[in-house]
Amino acid sequence: LMPTVAAAAIGLIVVAAVALAAAAIPAVRRLRGAIVVLAAGGIPAAALAWLVGHSSTGLWWWVVPSVVALSIAGRVLAARLARTAVGTVRVLHVVAASLVALLATVAFPAWAAASGVPISTPWDEPAFLVAVVATLALGALAVARRLPADDRVTAGAALFAGAMIATTWLAVTFFTPWAWAPATALAVVGLVWVRSDLRPMRALFAAGTPLAMAFAGAGISVDPDGGNVAIGLAAAILAAAGVALVALPADPLGRRIWGIVTGALTTIAAVAGLAPTAPSGEAWLVLLLLTPVPLLIAAMFGDPIGGGSPAVHASWGSLALGVGTVWAWPDGRGIDAVETYTLPLAAGLLASAALLIWRRPVTDSTAAGRTALLATAAAVAVLPSVALA
Repeated sequence: LMPTVAAAAIGLIVVAAVALAAAAIPAVRRLRGAIVVLAAGGIPAAALAWLVGHSSTGLWWWVVPSVVALSIAGRVLAARLARTAVGTVRVLHVVAASLVALLATVAFPAWAAASGVPISTPWDEPAFLVAVVATLALGALAVARRLPADDRVTAGAALFAGAMIATTWLAVTFFTPWAWAPATALAVVGLVWVRSDLRPMRALFAAGTPLAMAFAGAGISVDPDGGNVAIGLAAAILAAAGVALVALPADPLGRRIWGIVTGALTTIAAVAGLAPTAPSGEAWLVLLLLTPVPLLIAAMFGDPIGGGSPAVHASWGSLALGVGTVWAWPDGRGIDAVETYTLPLAAGLLASAALLIWRRPVTDSTAAGRTALLATAAAVAVLPSVALA
């Protein structure tokens, strides 16, 4: 049976290769309907060869690379295969090569186990291997600036999807050693891509890089015994908000995406830190790490206090998180005085009013807001204590 299957695989690959080569010959292309016939024979032959290659460990190691090579050859010959849809043909072949390569990476640990090839942990975990391979390929693609832009975008998008899916799986499962390492590498590669001249890739990595940093922080905090995931997550989010001020180019879309993702992660980390399942007595540290984040997000779009961008309103989140930090600190410490909870809020409101007075010019509309803040701060500081006296 094995020689028959091998012969079938060889035959299918030969059919696909001959169809591809014939389609690149000008004399063949001029025949009416020749391209359609060759595509109808060559594409299914390559797909069937890929399926047959998974039927035996003795076939997989050479059949799958052969299919990848056929896809790359189709990309190289795209200009000869089509006259009016060259771009589409190029994209399809690059996507095919990328997906087959990623699927081969997923299958490699199973093939190695079936073939008796020893692989040490964590390389025997498919998600870890995919994350590492895809991230390394993205790094190489980031510096390969001589490649055509559409090839870099197509391959980069496919590799980005593979890397993000793999790192997300590693982040939510928590059972793979060194699971944080691929996420850390992806974050570093992402900081290169966000400054790329390719707008689609900048947008993708503006969303993916904060996520990768969050996954890395959460993974690092899980490794120590009794580690608090929320603390590692909050620290990574703070780093993501801070690095954005120096790493992101002046691209409004990229900054907007980065800010939205970082803001969403901030909410998730705050909820995780306050959850009943979180270690007791550490919620204040989570909130403390998150306190500067809204202000840093607002600073991505200009002055976080006196700027004219709508993002300036995000800075109010720092007030809420700062007050929440002080309120969370007495938890479990037997402090019940009402001033412990009222004075931090009053101080935050006074600080906000002072910042507005300092950074914003006085107009009729803003003067009313400052007056309201000052009056509210005074009421919060005094009235609860008087009422309970």
